[in-house]
Amino acid sequence: MDIRFQSKTAIVTGAAQGIGRAITHGLAERGADVWACDIDKTGLQRTFATATPQAQSPIHTSITDVTSKDAVNRLVSQASKVSGRVDILIHVAGGVVGQVGQPVEKVTEDQWQAIFDVNLKGAFLFSQALAPLMKKAGYGKILGGVDAAGGPQANTDRNDPVCDDKPE
Repeated sequence: MDIRFQSKTAIVTGAAQGIGRAITHGLAERGADVWACDIDKTGLQRTFATATPQAQSPIHTSITDVTSKDAVNRLVSQASKVSGRVDILIHVAGGVVGQVGQPVEKVTEDQWQAIFDVNLKGAFLFSQALAPLMKKAGYGKILGGVDAAGGPQANTDRNDPVCDDKPE
């Protein structure tokens, strides 16, 4: 199947590494005008620099805190002005916000709030900013996802019976 995104504009959050970087590259290779955002400037520069020569469309980078309504609104406004529209949001920022390998009982309330804010508040703020544009255009796709940070590899104590992911 050959899927193309010509004449489409996408915003990808969490684009400085991992799945966000891969999605950014994949969309650009298939013709989308991509706005890659993250708070990690160095990672975003790497995302831009490692795009394949087959990228058919530009990758724009933006240092954006997805938990800030003002920052989200600025990015959405800039993307829609420069690209003429925003058709797709792929929100993969967050994961466990640096808590990989930390046992749940040691996660502080402030750390949990940071996880919640990036994963859920970020998705809400982008959806809120993009909904009017997408409704006016009569088209839009909003996709949210998580990475594997919370999976079995996150366990630090393989002997902990509560966290044991090995088959019986």
